[in-house]
Amino acid sequence: MLAIAVALATVKGGCSNEPPPWEPQGSSTLRAGSPPGPPMAPWLIVPEAGPPPGVPSADAEPPPAPPVAPRAPACDDGFRSSSEPRHDVVRLSLLCGPPEGFAREREGIEGAIAEGGATVEVPLELAAGRCYRIVAAADEGVGDLGVEVRSARDVALATHEGRGRLVVLPRTSAFCSETKSEARVFVRARSGRGRFAAEIWSRAGTSGREPAPAGPAPAIDGARGGD
Repeated sequence: MLAIAVALATVKGGCSNEPPPWEPQGSSTLRAGSPPGPPMAPWLIVPEAGPPPGVPSADAEPPPAPPVAPRAPACDDGFRSSSEPRHDVVRLSLLCGPPEGFAREREGIEGAIAEGGATVEVPLELAAGRCYRIVAAADEGVGDLGVEVRSARDVALATHEGRGRLVVLPRTSAFCSETKSEARVFVRARSGRGRFAAEIWSRAGTSGREPAPAGPAPAIDGARGGD
C-alpha cells in the first residue's frame, strides 16, 4: 500500500501546470491540460500593387466606341433601275426634284458614251441665287456612270464620286451660284458603254447660297450611283 501511494503522488506531480525547472520562466509552451493562451494576431494581407491612378489595367475592357451619326436620308434610297435610261431618269427626277423644292430646268439630255471614248459636254447657264441638281441614268451596258459640273474657269462645282449607273448630283444637297455665270456638265462612262439620259433641276437659294437643310448639313460634292 505504501508503494502504491508513492506512485500516485509521483503521477499527480507530473500533471502539474507548473513548468519544469529547466524551462525559463514565462515560457509559452503549451502543455496538456493547460488553459489556452490569448489568440495570435492574424497575418497581415498586403494587396498586390495595381496600376497608377489614371492608367487602365491590361485586363480592363476598352472604352466603348463613340456613336456614329446616322447618314442623312437621300431621295434615291431604295430606287430600282430598269433597262431604259429615259424612263429611269424621269422617275428618279420626280423623287429627287419636287419633294425637295426643285423645278425642272432642262430635260431631254441624251447621248451615247463608252469607256475611253469622248465625254458628252452639256452647257449650263447658272442664274444668280439659284441652286442646282443633276439627275442622270444609263442603260445596263454602262457599268459606271460619271458626271461632273465645272465652271467657266474650269473649277469643279460638283463631282459624282459613287459607283453604278444612276447619278443624283449632289445626292443630298445642291450646288449654288451667287452670280450669273456659265458652267458645263460632263457625262462619261467610267466603265462599259451604252446610252444615257439626264435632267437638270433648280430651286431658289438665299442670297446666292443654298437654303439651310432641316437635318444635319450633308456634303455637296458627292453622290451615290447604283441600281
